[in-house]
Amino acid sequence: MLSHDAQRAMGPLVLTLDIGSSSVRALIFDRNGAPLLYTIAREPHAFRTAADGTVEDDAAALLDKVERCIDATLRQAGALAAEIGAVAVDTYVSNVLGIDASARPLTPIYPYADTRNAPQALALRQQLDEAAVLERTGCLLRTAYLPARLLWLRESDPRLSARAEAASTDSGRSVRAT
Repeated sequence: MLSHDAQRAMGPLVLTLDIGSSSVRALIFDRNGAPLLYTIAREPHAFRTAADGTVEDDAAALLDKVERCIDATLRQAGALAAEIGAVAVDTYVSNVLGIDASARPLTPIYPYADTRNAPQALALRQQLDEAAVLERTGCLLRTAYLPARLLWLRESDPRLSARAEAASTDSGRSVRAT
């Protein structure tokens, strides 16, 4: 795909956000899918990890990076920003973030790579027919999938689980925590 200059960009435009494990990026595309490369903004990003399988992200710090990238992209787009007709967001998959009734974070973001729930995944596989669960729900009973992750959260901090209204997952969907 060829990049356009400002004179050739055709609206409506799409502001894209890529919230990944190594960086946060924002970029505008025109209606034909051509990127306006002069609008790209990028901030490096990394998870916090530990030897016990911990992989976490700070929701507030990540939001700050997203906001800075959006601001920079809109600034670089100038008057063309008024032509934005849609926003597309892509995030790393299978995130879990405990939130309260006001949608404020109660926990760090637990990305797909956090494996501290391995004992819960194993227990679920021993208690349930994994093939039947997969057929019914689309979820494997593995560390990257919600059943083991939500069970781990409930078992690791029952008081926190009682306060959590929901667990916000990838791309803004949420599931009831109780």
